[in-house]
Parts: sequence; C-alpha cells; structure tokens
Amino acid sequence: VIENPSLLNIKQVAKSLALLGRYRVAIDAYKEALTRTSTDWEIFHNLGLCYMQLREFTEAKQYLLQALQISEIQEASYLA
Repeated sequence: VIENPSLLNIKQVAKSLALLGRYRVAIDAYKEALTRTSTDWEIFHNLGLCYMQLREFTEAKQYLLQALQISEIQEASYLA
C-alpha cells in the first residue's frame, strides 16, 4: 500500500490492476483517483472500459459518456 499516493501513482496502479483482469479493484482505484480530480477524461474512460469487461453496460455507458464530454470541453477550451 502506497502512503499518500499521487494521482499519477493511483492511475498507474489502477491501469495495472485492469491489465491483470482485476476490474473491481481497478474500479476502486480509479474512483479513488476521482476524489483527487474530476476533469481527467482518461479516468472516466478507463472506468467505462472496466465496467464493459464486467458486462455492466449501464455503468460503462455512463462513464464513457462523461469521458467524451470532458474531452470535448477540454478540446474546445484548447482551441479557443
């Protein structure tokens, strides 16, 4: 267990867990990452992918749509 992990550390642990097929634990880690930021589209995207692997499509859709919305907002502000 990492004491006071950074957002980057949490995201890396979550990604590693997902790659190992430990989707429930990866979801918990990604949700921990969301307590530190709510504007990282990649976290929402990866949560959606984890839920897809678990065949929980309603949750997957919710997180994937949030990822898309955040990325569109960030792209629009970048282009403005």
